[in-house]
Amino acid sequence: MPATTFGPLSNYIDLLLDTVCVVDVHNKFVFVSASCERIFGYTQTEMLGRKVTDLVHPDDLQATIEKANEVIGGKQLPYFTNRYIRKDGSIVHIMWSARWSESDQLRIAVARDISSTVRSEIRQRATFAISEAAQEFLELPALFARINTIVCELLKVDQFHIVLYDGHEQHPPPLQWLIKSVAACPDKLLLVEEDRDQQTSCWAGLQLRSSNTLLGVMLVCRQGDNLSFSADDQNLLQFVSAQITTAVERKQMLAKLQQMALYDYLTGLPNRALFNDRVHSALIRAKREKTNICLLFIDLDRFKEINDQFGHAIGDLLLVQVARRLEACVRECDTVARLGGDEFVVLLENIGNEINVEQIIQKIHHSLKHSIQLESHATRITLSIGAAHYPDHAQDIDGLLRYADQQMYKMKNRSER
Repeated sequence: MPATTFGPLSNYIDLLLDTVCVVDVHNKFVFVSASCERIFGYTQTEMLGRKVTDLVHPDDLQATIEKANEVIGGKQLPYFTNRYIRKDGSIVHIMWSARWSESDQLRIAVARDISSTVRSEIRQRATFAISEAAQEFLELPALFARINTIVCELLKVDQFHIVLYDGHEQHPPPLQWLIKSVAACPDKLLLVEEDRDQQTSCWAGLQLRSSNTLLGVMLVCRQGDNLSFSADDQNLLQFVSAQITTAVERKQMLAKLQQMALYDYLTGLPNRALFNDRVHSALIRAKREKTNICLLFIDLDRFKEINDQFGHAIGDLLLVQVARRLEACVRECDTVARLGGDEFVVLLENIGNEINVEQIIQKIHHSLKHSIQLESHATRITLSIGAAHYPDHAQDIDGLLRYADQQMYKMKNRSER
């Protein structure tokens, strides 16, 4: 049916923001209203005579054909959505209402551009998914793995990497030059095509920036057909990178607060609160499994003299060196903690018998036989160590610490005689 047969009514139809489309039995446009150019990017003249299937997104083609056949079969179609490829190559999301005119053998449909709504929904889903992952996963590597899945599904990318400058990263890519280029890019987004091993890849790199601090970079890659990242893709990448930055900031802040709350600021060892928690858990396991544990209470001999002679800064360096040597004397499953001042404690789980404990004590003494170099000063230090065994000497944390402390002072009194 020629477009002119619609008469003056088409003038009013052309005022509509939605596009009215009429399609014949051969699946060709025989009429489109003027708003088609706003939605599809093509003028009325360019669309007339073209097949609908020429413009439909390939991934939505089969579903579109099936729905068209349903309409031809007499079914009314009020809310079908699919994607079309605009003249400039961008993608538009369309919601259709359509029905079939049996007498005219024509399909009449109204197309509404819902791209902004779809993008908003996608962003909401991404925000929720990333926020949910940030709440669920305590460690950054696990969080990045979940975000990897979200981004790959969201943007149909083949590779996804987050590289942070604090050492955490997921599967670091062999593209150090790209990481450096993204970090130096003033626009915060860099698009690069790369040919390698007869395969073309398109990389998009974005900065993860908090205020004036560059936390790291996010890299995504597409390979094969349909490589380019459209303007919508780039906007979505910017949005996702902002959400990831927020999640990373939150995790780093929580990690810093946890470090401050549970670890000694000077030596990095567990503090009294974390040590008590670990002893509590060890006692539960020991009672359940009928094993033993041992607490060592350690105090530096004549530490005040070193502080008075060399100053507190040198004293702090000494405490750090002692902490490192104590850690080297025990197993990874054991805990070395600093209670405060020059007092340290060690938790030994499932240690066997007192002979084994004595061997560890001798190992600690031996580790401090050699002088410790502290800036321009070299000094030797000795320790007094008291041991308390569960269940022989006490049944709880306070009792074990009290007994070990008493034994430590006995050893200190002997060494000072």
